[in-house]
Amino acid sequence: MAVNPGPWPAGTSEMSRRIRGHDWSATSLGPIDSWPASLWTLLDTLLEAPLPMCVLWGEAGLQLYNDAHAELIGHRHPAALGVPVATTWGAVWPELIEARGTRKRSQACLLRNHQLPERDTSDRPAAWVDLALSPIRDGQAISGQLLCLRHSEEEALRRSEAEIRMITDALPVLIGYVDRDERYRFNNRHYENWFGQPPHAFYGKHLMEVVGERSYNERRAQIKAALAGEEAIFEASMPHRDGELRRTWMHYLPHRDAEGQVQGFFVLTQDVTERWQAEQALRELNETLESRVRERTEALAEVYERLVSEMASREQAQEALRQAQKMEAVGQLTGGIAHDFNN
Repeated sequence: MAVNPGPWPAGTSEMSRRIRGHDWSATSLGPIDSWPASLWTLLDTLLEAPLPMCVLWGEAGLQLYNDAHAELIGHRHPAALGVPVATTWGAVWPELIEARGTRKRSQACLLRNHQLPERDTSDRPAAWVDLALSPIRDGQAISGQLLCLRHSEEEALRRSEAEIRMITDALPVLIGYVDRDERYRFNNRHYENWFGQPPHAFYGKHLMEVVGERSYNERRAQIKAALAGEEAIFEASMPHRDGELRRTWMHYLPHRDAEGQVQGFFVLTQDVTERWQAEQALRELNETLESRVRERTEALAEVYERLVSEMASREQAQEALRQAQKMEAVGQLTGGIAHDFNN
């Protein structure tokens, strides 16, 4: 039997206060003063631990846990304190109850990536955890089990993806990720604005299936370059939900793993249709103006040639007239001389 040197457990944490103030005499554990020293020692360590930890004491698995565990189990705290684990979790978490069954109580076990259901009554999603159970030994006997929970790697990835999605959804461009098999593994909400389908509808789909054969063939060389580790910036057409092909600016950015191997590439897509149409209109206007200038130049050249020709003809006519006048004058002079000579 433990000797209580003062209020126990010591400390100011929420669970230290709750354990001190709980009426344990109504449970199979009995008053705190009667608890075994091994449980006192274990709880002193557990209450200071930063990770979610819970003691499942005795055959019934009475729950004693720390603040981190209280936070993780959501609305089931504080009702879970001092209550058999099956009462709290039996109906919704059978994997936990099975894991601490009689056959496994003497062995440590680890369950990876299990859903911790119904954390609270709000819309907060359930957590995914790795669950570890270890026997608590008191000499040769097993007096209980130590339950440790931690967010699984999958949970960390989900949180990371949620943060990335929040950032990418705020940007005015389409952002996606395509793996080595040319299949989408991430799409922000602007894909829904463009294609009329929610982002999850694109997950696992091949690029060609999403953008169509024509647009896929148009960018095949850039896809190949990105998967070879080369950055690609280009413009291409892409079908829109309104049925039209729109002009887009695209940036393919290769993604490498820790070993430097290309695992896929990020896709940034921006609608530049209005700019492209303005450029096309300006190009057509320039071509029209150039055509008109050519036509006017050719017309002016023709007028000039005709004018030069007419001026040359006039010069020739005037020269012929002058020659005729000269010949007439000579004729008159000759006739006069002959007349004078005859007289």
